[in-house]
Amino acid sequence: MSVTYLVNDEDDRLAGIFTLTHKAIDIPVEGMSNAQRKKIQRFAQLDQETGVFRASAYLIAQFGKNYAVGNGMSIRGTELMECTMSVLHDAQEMVGDGLVYLECEEENNQAYDFYIRCGLKEFDHRHSQIDKQNYILLMKIF
Repeated sequence: MSVTYLVNDEDDRLAGIFTLTHKAIDIPVEGMSNAQRKKIQRFAQLDQETGVFRASAYLIAQFGKNYAVGNGMSIRGTELMECTMSVLHDAQEMVGDGLVYLECEEENNQAYDFYIRCGLKEFDHRHSQIDKQNYILLMKIF
């Protein structure tokens, strides 16, 4: 249901990983600008009753650097995100769809700030009953 990519550094050591899958999501219309609505309408269907766009999107299910190799310095986070977005761009060109999203633990400010710098934008929140964790959902439109 997903594909995990291993990213090696120039010394062929495991520098990081990311996992991608495809999943249905709901995107609340509330608080969305007209420009955002117009972009999302290319990839999603508006449910008038619930006030959410229903879309199929690429999910970055895992994303991380290997801190056991070179103290995590063998690859920058931005380089790992560029690798991720490159694969997603190729998939988008072959298959279609232009939305990508991920979930970030609400109290992980460092990760949240990193994702914002990488061009993702917050669009929703969710609470997991399983791990009793709050998550911020962030999205990027190709």
